[in-house]
Amino acid sequence: MAGLLHKGLLMWEMESSNVFIHPKQGVTMNIHHAGAKNSDDPFKTPTGSECSRKPSGQYLLKIWGRFPPDWLGNISSGISKNRISIISGSAEKVDNVWQAEFVMEKTPAAPDPNKIDYQALVLEAPDRATSTAISLDSYFLDEEPGNNDGALYLEVKAHDQLGFLGALINRFAFYALFPETVIIETVNGMIFDRFWIKGVGGCLPSPMVVDTLRRKLEAFCADG
Repeated sequence: MAGLLHKGLLMWEMESSNVFIHPKQGVTMNIHHAGAKNSDDPFKTPTGSECSRKPSGQYLLKIWGRFPPDWLGNISSGISKNRISIISGSAEKVDNVWQAEFVMEKTPAAPDPNKIDYQALVLEAPDRATSTAISLDSYFLDEEPGNNDGALYLEVKAHDQLGFLGALINRFAFYALFPETVIIETVNGMIFDRFWIKGVGGCLPSPMVVDTLRRKLEAFCADG
């Protein structure tokens, strides 16, 4: 599970931001970073985010730091609330530090992704009343911790839905379940997402919680 993203020792602090033109790529990038004191490299900061437009017209968001347990659901929901879809990417927690990269696609109604404060979205609780209804085509749940570095392993397949990722992760949080590694893929209009999930404090969830999650996943499949 480890090694999906580069390791780093990062800390959560107050943020500052700036926008600049990347000298090699020639694209506008929005950089939010924290704790940088007289640093020539905005990427070597304890906590930060970087958003850049790719030649394909998609956007690449990188975000790193120490975040609260529910941050991934918060930011995913916040991105979809801005009418932006997360197409692919990964997120991993190593030594209590998160590093994530998401490829995003904006809809015509979306604001400029470079102008969004992603670190603010990390702390912004989602509006449950407007949450996306979850429908699954299929899922696979491996609850044997010895197979998955002490985590539950879940993979889900579904038709692409704006807000799907945030809605699903927020459902995990309802059961006090939090992903520690996530891999996101969307191919030909189909979602294939994978999660390594633990309970509060990194513990393996109880059999009762696992059974509750399994029943909810079955219900999501029935709704699909």
